[in-house]
Amino acid sequence: MVSVRASLERALRISRKIVASGDRVVVAVSGGKDSAVALYVLRELQKSKSFGLKALHIDLGLMHAVPVVEDLAERLGVELRVVRLGDYGIDIPLASRLLRRPPCSVCGAVKRYLLNKVPREMGATKVATGHNADDILLFFFKDLAQGRVDWASKLKPLVPSTHPKLLPRIRPLFEVTGEETLAIAESLGLLFTREKCPLAPLKGDWMSEPLKSFVLSVEEKHPGFRVQLVRGIAKIPDLYEPGTLRECRVCGEPASSEVCSFCRIRLKLSSVQSKTI
Repeated sequence: MVSVRASLERALRISRKIVASGDRVVVAVSGGKDSAVALYVLRELQKSKSFGLKALHIDLGLMHAVPVVEDLAERLGVELRVVRLGDYGIDIPLASRLLRRPPCSVCGAVKRYLLNKVPREMGATKVATGHNADDILLFFFKDLAQGRVDWASKLKPLVPSTHPKLLPRIRPLFEVTGEETLAIAESLGLLFTREKCPLAPLKGDWMSEPLKSFVLSVEEKHPGFRVQLVRGIAKIPDLYEPGTLRECRVCGEPASSEVCSFCRIRLKLSSVQSKTI
């Protein structure tokens, strides 16, 4: 039986540790239950701590979440900015085919870019996402399975910046499970979409479902296993050693190569579109 009150208190306890007075936090809202609850939790935190709070939605052109996030922001009294990927000349399905990359790989690249650049332009000092405990565990086991122990060690409620232009990331729902966020959202009457990404079946991710089943099977026998495990993960010493970041010669944003992934996608699409004219 999910306790909404206990789940919310857990989220607030984490949030008190990762949000400082005077911070300016921008929450990435997708239209789903998790980011809706993350925004709600931080709005509640403002009752006891002074910091700025805004919301950002990236319209990827794949779903119809804009009315949902607009309703959420209005109900919570939070300023919302909507950024449309199409305005940057990027179409994810087309880019996936041209670059021969899975759609989720392209989507991840553009979201990472915009969820740093746009909040920084909005004056943010931190970016909050709706990743919950189940997401963290999935990331953790995938990283271990692929030998990326250093990546797994980065799974914390607060991920520090590694470049002057990179904003720290925070995860208010780090210790809250997926069913708990659903219960919170429904009990509070927060509007969210249950629509699934139409490209999800194309991502070719064979590990996710078996890993989810494994974690839930352990949870059934040992209630509280997931929260206990993410707390253990948060204590792992940070083994990640970031490479030297430069600034993209096209846009000036942090990049590991001469041209960042976002600009490479844009340039490829621009090149193809110019040849078809």
